[in-house]
Amino acid sequence: MRAGRRLSLRLLPWAAMLVAAVVVVVSRTGVVSASNRHGALPSTSASVGGTLVVDVPSVPVNLNPHTVAGDTAVTRAVGDAIWPQSYTVGPGLSPQLDTNLLSSAEVVSVSPQTVVYHIASQARWSDGQPIRAADFEYLWHEETLAALPPGGAGSAGASPSAGAPSAASSAGASSAASPSAGASSGGHARSVVSTTPGGAGVVAATTPAAPAKTGQAGTAAAAGTGVIGGVGYRDIQSVTGSQDGTTVTVVFRTPYADWPSLFDNLVPPQVATSAGWVQAFSAFDPTNLVSGGPWKVGAWVPGQRLVLVHNPDWWGTAPRLTSIVMQARPTTAAMAGDLAAGRAQLVQPSSFDLAALEAVSSAPTVRSETGLGTTMLQLVFNTAKAPFDQQAVRQAVGHLIDRAQLVRRLVQPLDPEVWVDDSFLYPNSQAGYQDDGSAYLAPHPAEAARLLAGAGIVPDASGTLTRAGAPVPLTLTWAAGDPWSALVGPAIAGQLVAAGFDVISNPVPSASLTGSVLPGGGWDLALVPVPGQAYTSQLVQAYSTAFGSTGADQVHDWSGFESAAVDSVFTQAASDLYAVSAAALYRQADQALWTALPALPLFAEPSLVAWSSDLTGVVADDGGAGVLWNLQAMAYSSGGSARTAAVRAPRTAVAVKR
Repeated sequence: MRAGRRLSLRLLPWAAMLVAAVVVVVSRTGVVSASNRHGALPSTSASVGGTLVVDVPSVPVNLNPHTVAGDTAVTRAVGDAIWPQSYTVGPGLSPQLDTNLLSSAEVVSVSPQTVVYHIASQARWSDGQPIRAADFEYLWHEETLAALPPGGAGSAGASPSAGAPSAASSAGASSAASPSAGASSGGHARSVVSTTPGGAGVVAATTPAAPAKTGQAGTAAAAGTGVIGGVGYRDIQSVTGSQDGTTVTVVFRTPYADWPSLFDNLVPPQVATSAGWVQAFSAFDPTNLVSGGPWKVGAWVPGQRLVLVHNPDWWGTAPRLTSIVMQARPTTAAMAGDLAAGRAQLVQPSSFDLAALEAVSSAPTVRSETGLGTTMLQLVFNTAKAPFDQQAVRQAVGHLIDRAQLVRRLVQPLDPEVWVDDSFLYPNSQAGYQDDGSAYLAPHPAEAARLLAGAGIVPDASGTLTRAGAPVPLTLTWAAGDPWSALVGPAIAGQLVAAGFDVISNPVPSASLTGSVLPGGGWDLALVPVPGQAYTSQLVQAYSTAFGSTGADQVHDWSGFESAAVDSVFTQAASDLYAVSAAALYRQADQALWTALPALPLFAEPSLVAWSSDLTGVVADDGGAGVLWNLQAMAYSSGGSARTAAVRAPRTAVAVKR
């Protein structure tokens, strides 16, 4: 293992016990590990001040991550710095309680499922308004596309009827449907874990039956609403505030195991209700962009450049750096050039090739690190169109593709630790991964021929595969701007041609792939990167149309695959509050997908992070906020040279020295 590499997250038993000794382990019914989301501060040898210039593939065009336009990886990373978070996603796609906002969050009952959040009393927006239960309630209403009751967020309301959430008071009220903190419902709890930062998990109750596994509601983005979905939020029965709004009690109508995924990126209701849920966060206006995090937006040209500066009203530990400048650099070559020339000090391209790796690793003032990524590249079948509307044909092609050869010949020269991904639900660097696709590890031409013959596809005298005497052409498409797809696309086409198919290769611009080509349906196979998720229930949308989809940067069922049996298993898993049985259900779903084969997982794309050698505190994170996850801890070493970066607002320029 070469220097600078990250280790696989699959731990040996003794290592897992060591981690458990210092971190509160994730419990589906209790509290996710407590951590300061911005990381530990650097050593005293690091200096205070300075501007960090970060090259990113794109700069946000909307800073509300709950909207279609704002549902991108970069926007979520910025949101982690400026918006209050209940939980954040740390390295390795690990959920972590944000102890800046919450002192605790715990499941106090499983029938009905009830979660109680305790907000830090000093938490406040940069306009001086306190962050309270009303902010949670407002997000719930917006995510479920429900109208607020008269009086807006925080107004008292009646108990909600099925299908329509109602408001609950954010200050001093209690709900009849919401058990008080610490209550446990009559004998139904089987392992309720209650944890506060610095304390050990406490098992509160044991035994009887698990709650009924009823359906999880999930919806597609409503046209014109700017809301990307309501998965999890639509399972909520009520949101109630008490203790002057510092306590939030959330009662679920339907159990939702991934409840820590909710109430991230709280946006200020006092702004959104007056300036608009979408419009308020689509342009630089200091009046609208009030902050609830350690940073606030100092300047912003949507799509081009964004500047973060200290939030003077932040109640936590102040960042070491003075400002962060994010600039759009869509190509890896441009990022490498900026880094080598000192125009940027930190880059994490969405993908990279050998030339980019050589460019950053050869620069004397640059440190770089590759690692196992969390984005899974998959060969997706168009199940709505012949011939891949037949399961047998999909299985046959799966037996013709030599995935191991693709990885060994094309990907391992860039990262020797990459291997075939044998799971639909987890990259092979993530906890929970199981090798369920080993039947497709090596080619099986005889089995492929049998399956194709059963579907009426047979070779003619020249070896060309035909159906009813006519060749079977396949259109294979991918994003030309994605180096990983561009690397393996021609090789896959070559393997299919060798097997007897006529293949039309159709590389298209990256924006066109998901913008028009895949929705248009005029393709047979497509190479699609699928981002891994900290919460497995959020990945089921890649394999089912029943659960809707999120924004363009997230997951979508491009295959058109639909199975009531698979949906049923996913629904049970999403509402199972017990980790062991839920994991078994997700594995059952994964195995079913390997039988139906709506796609063929290939490998988890490697990641690359590179930074100036005088920058400290960099923690490469292949999930969550990416390389920006550890902004709070970043600083320049005391011996680092001073530089100057221009922080440009739309019409003015301010020189910031470091």
